[in-house]
Formats: sequence, C-alpha cells, structure tokens
Amino acid sequence: METVTLIVPRLYNTPIEVGMRCLVILNAVGGRPIDMDKVMYFDFISLNTFDFSGPKSLHAPIQNRGVQIYARREVTKRGLAFLLSKDLIELKSGPEGFQYIINNLGRKFLSYFTSEYFKEFT
Repeated sequence: METVTLIVPRLYNTPIEVGMRCLVILNAVGGRPIDMDKVMYFDFISLNTFDFSGPKSLHAPIQNRGVQIYARREVTKRGLAFLLSKDLIELKSGPEGFQYIINNLGRKFLSYFTSEYFKEFT
C-alpha cells in the first residue's frame, strides 16, 4: 500500500499574513512614514492589546510572548518586502533611515477587506 503525504501550507506567521497586518498599521499611522522597528512594535502591541491595558487581545496569549517581538524581525522584513513587490507601500530613505509608507494602491486594497478579524484589528 502506498503512503500518501499531505502537505499543509502554513497559515500563521507567514510573510503574507504579517505583511497584511503591516499594511493595516501603515494605514493607521495616517500616511506618515515609519521604520521597520516601529511597524514591528505596533504589530506586537496590536496582537497583545490586553497586555497593554487594552481590550481583549486578538490572538490567544502564549507563554513568553514578550520575546516574540525579537523573533518577528525576519518575517516582518519579508512581509514588508512582499508589500513592496505588490506596489502597496513605498520605501523612503532620509536622515532617519529607511521608512515605509502606504500608498494609494495600498489604501484601495485595504478597502476590500470586510472580515470581523479585519474590523477588530483596525
């Protein structure tokens, strides 16, 4: 009998998922450019709002989640690269270093999202 291996793609913490959250964050800062570290911090805070005296967190709490922020650098970088490759954001260079900013196409793209998760995240 032949063995069949089922390959299930990862759903969580992929560059696409993190990139979409980054796009929402860049939209939420009102069109101001921000660096990758700020995007990463805002993403962490937005997923763990209860830890910052906010409403119930969107994601279930996990142990040692405080160190997650440092482990997310690479996936955040890849998520932002994904958004750049789709022309949803722009990369600016200036005295404060490299910063990301949402563009009109990115805002238009976000206007199509209507899920409850999206509404809670924004």
